[in-house]
Amino acid sequence: MSYKHSYQQIPPDYSESSHINVPEETRQEDVFKLDDFVSQSNVKIRLAFVRKVYSILTIQILSIMASILLFKYNKSLELWLFSNAWSIFLSIFISFISLITINFKARTYPTNMILLSIFTISEAFTVGACAHFYSIEVLMQATIITLGIFIALTAFTIQSKYDFSSMGPILITGLFGLILTGLINFFLPFPSFSKMLICIFTVFLFCGFIIYDTFMIMNRMSPEDYVLASISLYLDFLNIFINILRLLDGNND
Repeated sequence: MSYKHSYQQIPPDYSESSHINVPEETRQEDVFKLDDFVSQSNVKIRLAFVRKVYSILTIQILSIMASILLFKYNKSLELWLFSNAWSIFLSIFISFISLITINFKARTYPTNMILLSIFTISEAFTVGACAHFYSIEVLMQATIITLGIFIALTAFTIQSKYDFSSMGPILITGLFGLILTGLINFFLPFPSFSKMLICIFTVFLFCGFIIYDTFMIMNRMSPEDYVLASISLYLDFLNIFINILRLLDGNND
């Protein structure tokens, strides 16, 4: 015994015309979930990313300056530091551990912000403790020069159409060479002139890193990587600032 369906129904239409109208802004937000890079996101997301990165960076830089001034003009704190020199090594250790940990928790909120705060405070303590010995004139000069270099290179990179990703291997090679030189200098100290040349090389190296990191942040990072982006630029700024301090002071011993 055979039978046929007693109903006939038009099959559902799965064409685009049958989709529910979705606001354009919502569609753009959905695109963000699929995109990997900041450059592929819509303008709203890109601007939010830039605000986050440079707001964090500004706070980090201000924390360094505040720490330097605090150590410089608070005599009781300066005396405490002389009696507790171990605190500098502890802050360096905390910075190192927090920096490593951030790389694994960079997108996990609020863990990423907690680790970022620990890193920023420990770095500010270390730099403030070491840099407050310089005169206020040298500190101001180094700050202005470093900010000028940083802003100029950032503006140049953002408006440039050149692909700076090829700089990576060269910069990494230079960084390893710098680390090796530092280890040699630790056991076999170089003369003052050689140390000055190392400072100059370091400044130029991290100028290159500012260009490279800015390009990679804008073109090769996800909008969720704002913590890693701010740390990259912060370390570039910090290395230039410290070495300009040494150059201006004229004492690398």
